[in-house]
Amino acid sequence: ELVADALHMLAFDAKLQPQRNAPVQCLGLIRRRSPTTGILVTKYRPADVLLNWDRPRTCVDSTVVSPILATMPVKFVPGAAALAAQNLKYAKHDDACAAAGYPFIAFAVDAFGVLAPDSLSMLKRLAALLQITKMYPEYLAHQLVFRRISFAIHLGVARQLIARREHDLYF
Repeated sequence: ELVADALHMLAFDAKLQPQRNAPVQCLGLIRRRSPTTGILVTKYRPADVLLNWDRPRTCVDSTVVSPILATMPVKFVPGAAALAAQNLKYAKHDDACAAAGYPFIAFAVDAFGVLAPDSLSMLKRLAALLQITKMYPEYLAHQLVFRRISFAIHLGVARQLIARREHDLYF
């Protein structure tokens, strides 16, 4: 959620008219129990961010993965978990989004901050748009984009660690 929020804010600053939790019908179904009735409800999963930089709008699905759990049995390779997550997202959603009329970008990053190739390209493109829309120098636009995403990743990891510690204290 934090990385998607950071992407949304960066896209907003770049004047891309982003839409958070956009109601697209290409990212699969989710099933949850209604808190009021207890009935199992099935609905389409929303896009994390819908961007207005390609015609038609581009659907972005973000994910943060742990590089440790994904590679435990084999040798650790930096970036392998993010690349695997990106490829899994494309295999899962690319065809369905294309059929629904949306270009799809899988924004995958690992908890150490290593970006998948398409995620890196997307951030560079956002930085270039910030140079145009906000008149930032190149170094400042890149610094702002990468620091905002890095902060969101670190904040998410910190929140998980604190929640885990609180859980361990009570159980």
